[in-house]
Amino acid sequence: MKGFHNYVWSIYLILSGILFIVKHRYNLKISMPKAMVGLFFIFFGLYILSGGGWTGLKSENSIIFGNGVIKSIGDDGECNVIFSNGVIDLSQVMASEEREEIEVNVVFSNATLILSPDKPIVVEISTAFGATETPDGASTAFGEHVYRASGSRQEGEDHITIKANNVFGKLTIEMQQ
Repeated sequence: MKGFHNYVWSIYLILSGILFIVKHRYNLKISMPKAMVGLFFIFFGLYILSGGGWTGLKSENSIIFGNGVIKSIGDDGECNVIFSNGVIDLSQVMASEEREEIEVNVVFSNATLILSPDKPIVVEISTAFGATETPDGASTAFGEHVYRASGSRQEGEDHITIKANNVFGKLTIEMQQ
């Protein structure tokens, strides 16, 4: 079945058309809506089995129902990983962006947030029914926690704030090596 997923929907339309012609040519009592739905499920199953499954929705700063890597933040300063598995690599973005606040949302997902060790960063973590792990060994399952990167130990120092919201997911924060 190699390569079948490239042709599955065209074959589905051809077979549906043949079924329609046969029904009307030979006056068969076939329910076309039921036959079309049945054919759809058969071909959708074959499509997934042949390796052409749905890859989810991806944008510059969001992953929904898929896997991927986010390497930039959007104009709204937000990164989202929803029902997915993803890596949010903000180590390069932080060197070029002048934004002071970034929001990272992880909902029903597994995500890794990679940060640059030479930037002053403060991560304000909010977790609800999930697990958030920081490089200093702290783990949050429910509630709030503030992680300060090694370059941002003073309170009054200018820094980049990352608001990390984790709901029913796992967020691991790592420093780039």
